[in-house]
Amino acid sequence: MNDVEAVRAAADRQQITDLIHRYCRSVDRLDVPLGRSIWHEDAIADYGEAVYRGGGRGESLEVRTFLRRQMD
Repeated sequence: MNDVEAVRAAADRQQITDLIHRYCRSVDRLDVPLGRSIWHEDAIADYGEAVYRGGGRGESLEVRTFLRRQMD
């Protein structure tokens, strides 16, 4: 791996890490708009039948609603 490839790989890893952190923050804060922002428009999320299966952006509302119910 040359220097350019190493820098690109490090940048790619950092972008993935940032995305994971945004997702975790959206779940922690029950922040639907932030949660929707991490998904590509044709992404699929599968958390099992009891939680959610469907489009990634729909995951934000469904999973956060599920979590709110668990906290009540």
